[in-house]
Amino acid sequence: MEIYIKIIDVINRSCGQEFVTQLLTMFLVFIGLPKRKNFTLKYLLSVAVIIGAGWFFSKVVLIVPYEYLIFFALIVFAIFFCFEENLLQSLFIGVIVYSLQHFLSCVTYAATLVFTLGCTSPESFYGTFFSVYHIVLPIFTAVVAVLAYILIARQLRREKDLQFNNAILIFGGTAFIIVAVFITHYAQKQSGWMLELQIYIRVLSALLSTMAVALLMSNKKNTRLQNENQVLQLLITKDRQQYQLSKRAGEKIQMKYHDIMKRTNAQGIVDYEELSEMDGDKEVLFSMYYTGNHALDIVLGEKCLQCEREGIRLICTADGTAIDFMKSYHIYSLIGNALDNAIESLTGSTRAEVKEIELSITKQRNMCVITISNYAENVNFGSDGLPLTTKKDAATHGYGVKSMKNVVESYGGEISITFKDNVFTVKAVIPM
Repeated sequence: MEIYIKIIDVINRSCGQEFVTQLLTMFLVFIGLPKRKNFTLKYLLSVAVIIGAGWFFSKVVLIVPYEYLIFFALIVFAIFFCFEENLLQSLFIGVIVYSLQHFLSCVTYAATLVFTLGCTSPESFYGTFFSVYHIVLPIFTAVVAVLAYILIARQLRREKDLQFNNAILIFGGTAFIIVAVFITHYAQKQSGWMLELQIYIRVLSALLSTMAVALLMSNKKNTRLQNENQVLQLLITKDRQQYQLSKRAGEKIQMKYHDIMKRTNAQGIVDYEELSEMDGDKEVLFSMYYTGNHALDIVLGEKCLQCEREGIRLICTADGTAIDFMKSYHIYSLIGNALDNAIESLTGSTRAEVKEIELSITKQRNMCVITISNYAENVNFGSDGLPLTTKKDAATHGYGVKSMKNVVESYGGEISITFKDNVFTVKAVIPM
């Protein structure tokens, strides 16, 4: 045990003081964040500065806890210096790192003090305290570090651009941790040998630190969901407008064709000049569908034209009455996005035999079943089970599938996306 305690002391002394060791451990948890150029050099330099400050403050007596605020500023600067985060984002991560260290310290002290409640003299207190403390600290450090990595660091690493509802919440989180530090220091100083009171103070301070982390993480999550929903709503609005344009274009062509045929039948004279104006619209006429649902006819006609231009065969078996319960622009959004993805997947292929899309819309009991399948070379899926976009600018793409999922779930349905034997299949089952 003595050798073990000496090793712990050597580690703490190498960092100047135990507080710095804990802070750097929590800082290390977030090493997977997007890095700036010359990261290794910058990271080592930042760690050296923090350790140097730890040595300095261990030799020079300052008014505690103000020195902790200096370390907080150093850790925020280190994040900004080493990682691709702006100042607000660095403050966000800095509060989390500092909160984790403070939580670790408070919980460790509180747990250790529980074992010293029966001590009646300073000698027995210190003997019991340090023996238990050096056992509890490494265990709690490992647990907090692992949980922080799984629940926080891994999530932040996936976020390319952290966004927040309001900067006030970031500063609110900072205020939380500052209050926690001051409460811990001054309350502990006043509590003296009242060990129960010290335990309560540590637990309260740990809860404040936890609240700071929860506040910041929930703010970030809610902002991401709000931004995503705004994009999805814009896409649905765009689909609605596109549907109206396609509907009017189709009606205009049909009216023109009807007028020409009516005059031809009535007068027996063919207006070849007017017919020649229709040449550009022939493919529109030949791509018309009559499924029993006008909105579905429009989207199928539009996508059929795209398929013909790309040399893709669209095999369609659709009962339009199966989706009569859906709003027109939702039909356009769901079927249109699914066919757009299939067309995009096949456009670059040079193999004519695989350039084929199968679409099926049927009634099965009280359910509408929509299935779209096409050949694909390779499809990668994300952690949410949705396929990842193949576009370079992934941050501004990939919303088509999410829009489809949003539409299906708004009707209480389920959507599944699978890739097997080079066949990519989207299947939606929606209660009618």
